[in-house]
Amino acid sequence: TIVGTSVGLKREAAARVAAVESGRVAKESEARAESEKSKAQKSAERAQTAMGFLPAVLMGADPAQNAGRKDVTVGEMLDKAVAAADKGVTLSGQPLVPDVEATARLSVAAVYYGIGRYTDGLEQARRSLAIAERVYGADSPEILECLGWVGTGLWYTGGAVENESLCRRQLAIIEASGLRNTMDHAQALNGLSLSYHARGMSAQALAVDIERLGVSEKLVPPDRRQIAGSLHEIALNMNGLGRAAEALPYITRSVAEYETFKDEISVSRPLTTLGLTLTELGRLEEAEAASRRSMEISDRLRGKDHPYPKYERNMLARLLIKRGKLDE
Repeated sequence: TIVGTSVGLKREAAARVAAVESGRVAKESEARAESEKSKAQKSAERAQTAMGFLPAVLMGADPAQNAGRKDVTVGEMLDKAVAAADKGVTLSGQPLVPDVEATARLSVAAVYYGIGRYTDGLEQARRSLAIAERVYGADSPEILECLGWVGTGLWYTGGAVENESLCRRQLAIIEASGLRNTMDHAQALNGLSLSYHARGMSAQALAVDIERLGVSEKLVPPDRRQIAGSLHEIALNMNGLGRAAEALPYITRSVAEYETFKDEISVSRPLTTLGLTLTELGRLEEAEAASRRSMEISDRLRGKDHPYPKYERNMLARLLIKRGKLDE
């Protein structure tokens, strides 16, 4: 009887512990969902307020507003917008409150990156981060997007060590804020992987890529771009470790995912990595076809003078050397 009672008490205690744990997990999930919802709402409000900023920049390229000039570039208008923001106003003279200014400067940074002016973009991303830290606090989830855009600029400009530090700061905020297995989590892992990859630390990068893939698949709904990107980086770092045969199914699946997206430019780099993988496997004709298509897409959509596709151009050149096409 004593034994039976003891077993029963243990079972009751275990059941209570399980119930408490289940309730804790449920509350954490509810809090995380509420945090994500609140963050999305606030982000949407800031973005809507800043919406007039970039359209005003682009409208500024209208010849009617520039003494009849028809060659006004987006870069020139971005420079004017930054000069206005430095005075605390929009191009139309409206005051920029701090949180809107932070969002506007991030938008400018993104366009600077897009036209290949990486140093200018990084400066604007840093300015945005500094403003966001003052408004929200240095450990607030509200600054995660700014940290991510600064990290993007560091990746473009060779600041891999500082980028790792920023990514670890992002991950600490994510952990403290209960934001694991969110888009912020996946993006921070992506930045960390790129930081390792840029320094030739393929094994460390691969481990992070595999973790990122797991997080991306847990997103509700799963994010196809994050999954495609994770697959690409896994293949890239497997190649770095001499594991091309293992990399091939990952990069093949990545290319297939990217092909489903409407923005053709996104498949350019994965195609180059496919070419690299096929080259390592001795399948040079297929590799050349993939690399040529990658280069064609990039030249057509970015322009032949854009600085981004150095990797694509270098890989195609190496492949043509292997195939004896030295003049080309």
